[in-house]
Amino acid sequence: MGKILSLEDNAELVYKQATEKILKYTPQIFTLSSSNKITTHSSGIFVTDNKDFFLITAAHCIKKGNKTIDICILVNGLPESVRGPVIICNGLDKRVDIAIVKLQNEFVATCKNNYEFLSTNSFVSNAGIPDETIFVMVGYPVTKTFINHSEKKIASEPFVFLTKSKRRKIYENHNINKSQNIIVGYSIRKGSIMRDKGKSLGPNPYGVSGCGLWHIPSYFTENISPMLSGVMIEYDENKGIMLATKIEEVLKLLPSLERL
Repeated sequence: MGKILSLEDNAELVYKQATEKILKYTPQIFTLSSSNKITTHSSGIFVTDNKDFFLITAAHCIKKGNKTIDICILVNGLPESVRGPVIICNGLDKRVDIAIVKLQNEFVATCKNNYEFLSTNSFVSNAGIPDETIFVMVGYPVTKTFINHSEKKIASEPFVFLTKSKRRKIYENHNINKSQNIIVGYSIRKGSIMRDKGKSLGPNPYGVSGCGLWHIPSYFTENISPMLSGVMIEYDENKGIMLATKIEEVLKLLPSLERL
């Protein structure tokens, strides 16, 4: 007779399966200098809608001041420049902070060797998700990436963090618009809300900007289907919170790019 899984065991299996799927949609973003020196930069999400393909990330990962940042991702271990029309939305107080790149067909064909593209059908409606819901964040902190320039080798370790969304009162206290943002907790001293398996410090999350915040609608199904709920844009260490832009804000922007 097989072992009967506890609720905690089942949850861990669910998050493991979900993370394996999420990583297929989650490229690490780098910058490439004129001398071809690669630098760790941020994270992103590959999505598809109406036969078009896009890279979603945070606006501050694409543009600095009035200058657009040249970015690349790794495909088969080699840097591939990300090119295509870009739409950027900062929003009030830069609290939307979304950038979307419409990807060229040749680039998409190359990326499909290593990645998959999430259908917008897997975007969740946040209106039906209550406060204090568990979310999964999967991104690439700078401190968990090691680059050997002389040997041209890169070793990256994704960071998977389980967290809870905050109550409405927290939004009011920090003057954050709940209709367009999700606040989740993050403490470097607590890398997960799962059962404690030993104390360890979590990484500084710098570099996870642009990655997804994911919701798992059901824990009791063979086919775990993580749904994209938001895009990570900000970390406030003093307040112990991170901020995501709701995926509904992305859906508002996509039609402008699809017409190009």
